[in-house]
Amino acid sequence: MTDKELRKLKRSELLDLLLYMRKELDELQEENENLRKQLKDSAENREMLEKIFKAVCTEEQKKESDV
Repeated sequence: MTDKELRKLKRSELLDLLLYMRKELDELQEENENLRKQLKDSAENREMLEKIFKAVCTEEQKKESDV
């Protein structure tokens, strides 16, 4: 929307536009927060899997050296 178009809007239309933009901003912030949480959870799961993998590899190496 151009500046000229914005200036032609009535006050109520401007308020509606601001309300819509605020609602959209709130939704995007919530989505961003959820995505950050998923990313953090994924990183924590990856770290846990790496620890389990290392532990299993260590046990396998011990078994092989005992044979």
